[in-house]
Amino acid sequence: MNHFRPVELRHASRLLNHGPTVLITSRDETLDRRNVMAAAWSMPVEFEPPRIAIVVDKSTWSRELIERSGQFGIVIPGVSAANWTYAVGSVSGRDEDKIQLLRHPGGERSGTRPARH
Repeated sequence: MNHFRPVELRHASRLLNHGPTVLITSRDETLDRRNVMAAAWSMPVEFEPPRIAIVVDKSTWSRELIERSGQFGIVIPGVSAANWTYAVGSVSGRDEDKIQLLRHPGGERSGTRPARH
């Protein structure tokens, strides 16, 4: 069952205005493995074209993957996802496959496309 509701891109920044913790997804093409991290700092930057800013520490595997691919996805988790949001922020994707660990579907399965940075 898919719990994601699509939001038109032109309205997506409205979901970030209140400063929620978001999930940032990325992918390692060589390992054919996805990664996800929790990010507390994100904000809308521009409405047309829609742009947001995120803060990803330079020492993280997510940052390495995003810089290498130029792509990332953003998930705005609901209250029911609080436990796994905390969990993905507590484990390094370098050490463990967080997607497998949590058995949560990634962006392509939910019908979304990754953004270019």
